[in-house]
Amino acid sequence: MSLLFTVSTEGGGPACRLEDMVVRPDRRGGGLGSRLLRAAIDHPRTHGFSRVTLLTDRVNAGAIRFYGRHGFTESEMTALRLHLNP
Repeated sequence: MSLLFTVSTEGGGPACRLEDMVVRPDRRGGGLGSRLLRAAIDHPRTHGFSRVTLLTDRVNAGAIRFYGRHGFTESEMTALRLHLNP
């Protein structure tokens, strides 16, 4: 898991993006992901960041439910990618 720090022009201040949070399948369901996510949220919250944003695949219903239980909501934004080395 990594947190990327940036400035949000929409939010008017520092914002954070959560990248690559993965819990091995055999370790899921025991609270590890929730503890990691709480730590990832607590740091920017206590340091004045305006938001935490993350991406997950639309078909990953389990991840969407998991993040939803922790207060994340779907955004109206659309993710776009440009692969530079196909």
